[in-house]
Amino acid sequence: MSLQDSDAANIGQKKGSMLLLGDVIALLGAAFYGCYTTLVKLRIHHESRVDMPLFFGFVGLFCLIFLWPLIIILSAIGIEPFELPPSDAVTICVLVGSS
Repeated sequence: MSLQDSDAANIGQKKGSMLLLGDVIALLGAAFYGCYTTLVKLRIHHESRVDMPLFFGFVGLFCLIFLWPLIIILSAIGIEPFELPPSDAVTICVLVGSS
C-alpha cells in the first residue's frame, strides 16, 4: 500500500477494504501482463518474425473495440465514474505523456 492509501485507510474500515481491493487488482493486472508478455515471447520465438509495432497496434485496437463498453458499464453502475481531465493543463500532460 502506498503512503496515501495508509492515511486514507485510517478514515474508515470500508474505505480501507476498498483500497486493499484496488491494490490486489493492480497486482493481478501486473501478473496477467507478465503472463501475457511471456506467452507472446514463447509463441513468436524471435522478434524478427513479427512486425512488433503492427502487432501492438492491433492489440490496442482490439482493446479499444472490445473493452470500451466496460467503461460505460462501470460508470453507469457507479463503481468507476468516467471523468474527463479537470483542466487543459492536465489534458496536455496526458497527451504529451502518452505519445
